[in-house]
Amino acid sequence: MTPLDARPATTDDAALCERLIHIVESLVAETHGMRAAASDITMDSQFERDLGFDSLTRAELLSRIEQAFATRSLM
Repeated sequence: MTPLDARPATTDDAALCERLIHIVESLVAETHGMRAAASDITMDSQFERDLGFDSLTRAELLSRIEQAFATRSLM
């Protein structure tokens, strides 16, 4: 099995990234009262510095990701 960064990107990867970014955009819009531009949010965005997420917002994001992908985190 190869590490995720070592394997070539596929269309599924792009769709997954797009879906995750959409979830983050929605949360940014709700918490900051503005529409986040897709170009402002990337897979490399840092929660606090770039997106202004505090610990409660990060917990909400995790909950939304779990819901969207029908999974539970291993916390």
